[in-house]
Amino acid sequence: MTSESIYLKRHKTIPIGVLWMGTSTSDAGADDELIDTNIPVSYVANIWRNERLFIYDGTGAGQTRKIEAYDGTDTFTLYDDWITNPDTTSRYQVISGEGVSGGTAGDATAANQTTILGRHEVPAADAAANALMRDVIGNKTDDAVGAPDGVASMMAYMKAMLGAGLVDGIKNVGLNRDLPYLTEFFEDETITLAVWDETVTNSGDISVLVEAGYKFARMSTGATGVSTAVLNSDQRFEFRPNSFNLLTGVITRIVMEWDMRIANVANILNSSFLVGFGSAKTSIRTSNDVAGFMLVSDALNALTDDGGTEALTDVSSGITLSNWNKYRVTAVPGDTVQFYINDTLVATHNVAAEVPDDVMYIVIHNANDVAADADVDIAHIRQWYSE
Repeated sequence: MTSESIYLKRHKTIPIGVLWMGTSTSDAGADDELIDTNIPVSYVANIWRNERLFIYDGTGAGQTRKIEAYDGTDTFTLYDDWITNPDTTSRYQVISGEGVSGGTAGDATAANQTTILGRHEVPAADAAANALMRDVIGNKTDDAVGAPDGVASMMAYMKAMLGAGLVDGIKNVGLNRDLPYLTEFFEDETITLAVWDETVTNSGDISVLVEAGYKFARMSTGATGVSTAVLNSDQRFEFRPNSFNLLTGVITRIVMEWDMRIANVANILNSSFLVGFGSAKTSIRTSNDVAGFMLVSDALNALTDDGGTEALTDVSSGITLSNWNKYRVTAVPGDTVQFYINDTLVATHNVAAEVPDDVMYIVIHNANDVAADADVDIAHIRQWYSE
């Protein structure tokens, strides 16, 4: 893996509460000193003890150190050495307020970070002293952070990682919710294999396309024999409409919604087509323990199945499958699954024996029944729990 270190650059802070301003008048002195022979002798020894000395211009600019002693004449002694010793170009200020002692090269531990009026600074980033993330933002034992081979932008890579989230590996899981959820807009124009399992057979194909600025996955069977194009989530989700609230008192429902367009519906193998939830990654229309939309004689139906006992509702009235439509499946307490199309409730299944109670994958299964292409376009997939 090729690496590309990330550095945080310190921006200058304009301090207030300045007790004294001066210029170093000597290149000599120890590594923990600053000498200014122009300080009036009327200042008593240690008048500035435990205040902060900040170099704001010239050699060593940006460094700040806590003052351990002042000899009453011209010499400041500091608790910590400078990273870069001041010289006669170094202009400094003595700043009021309790501070944290300054850091040493390559060391940004909590004990050695510096502050100016409550705002933390870190040592300047450079290849020699601060090449690693831990040298800049913490006392970690991390190696240098780098992007994988072939990734041109380190920041784009980091943003993608944050967008995906890190829960049980790299998953498309929200960072700011108590419960896992999934949002897929195909923003990077690829199928994210850390989120989805992708299966195609024969001439089946899954690709991400852009139309009028919107991105979507086209699940195409192609025109060879019986071919399939299948997506299913890598994670499972709690689909338990008859036990919500009994265990934790938190979850009240689970929702999945998506945009879908179906072309050449006459070429789809009805016995396999399923979009919704399935208890197995291989779930299809004829499987046990499923909930979603499927086809009967090329007409759209709402389906629930619990252990082989199923309920079907024809919901095809007024729907043009070749247009984009918004679909939703919602499981709520009381053995109830609701089906919506374009935000309109079109079916409710609430017979306990026909409603599954399981942990379920998101399944999108397309197959053809003749040697002809059948395309299913899927966009804007969202799944979440309500609390």
